[in-house]
Amino acid sequence: MNAESVCSWQVASDAIDRIRYWEDEERAVFYCFSSGDTYVLDGIAVDLYHLLLGRPLTEAQILQALADAIEPGAEAEFAQQLRSYLERYSQIGLLHESTV
Repeated sequence: MNAESVCSWQVASDAIDRIRYWEDEERAVFYCFSSGDTYVLDGIAVDLYHLLLGRPLTEAQILQALADAIEPGAEAEFAQQLRSYLERYSQIGLLHESTV
């Protein structure tokens, strides 16, 4: 990746409408057609799904958008964990990383 490239994240096109959640629950279920696997998603996955459904965002934009949900004093730790969250959800087919 060159210095001018920017990575952004978005919901994978084949993941749209493949997630089921209930308003009173923090978890959701995601079915991946390509693997045939079903995953139980935690609250952060559900938040990322809704945040990235409408538009791609960079990691910095994601952190800014989720700032209110991060416990005070845990911002640096969450920023470090965000990349692993994004990669994990990309591996199961929920999210997609692209270079702009």
